[in-house]
Amino acid sequence: MVVKQGIVLIVLVSLLLPACVSKAKYEELELKLENQKTATELAQQNLKDAQGEIQKLSLNRYSTYQHGQRRWRLDTSTGETCILETSVADWHQIGTVQESCSCQDATERWAGAAGTRGEETLKKSMDLACTI
Repeated sequence: MVVKQGIVLIVLVSLLLPACVSKAKYEELELKLENQKTATELAQQNLKDAQGEIQKLSLNRYSTYQHGQRRWRLDTSTGETCILETSVADWHQIGTVQESCSCQDATERWAGAAGTRGEETLKKSMDLACTI
């Protein structure tokens, strides 16, 4: 009788032990699946952002026009304008330089680099582009 109980106990343990291991393995796989879902969602968002940026850049978004002695650049996607060309005398005015395309472009690059290692270099570049 004792031998029978021992055999029954061994059989029960051998049947229940794989179930415990399977549950732990299941939980591990479930965690991996959740991490993969999060990574996939992040990758999809990054792809969507990149596609939007490509779309924005691929548009023929700049147009130029002449007004007086200045040639202006119009950003058709935002409506912003900046000075592309003007006389030498006009370039020596602070307001003209600050409205220049080089100043606006440098300012955008600097603003986009906020919090990065290149931020200080771009700040110097912006300062140079926006001063006489």
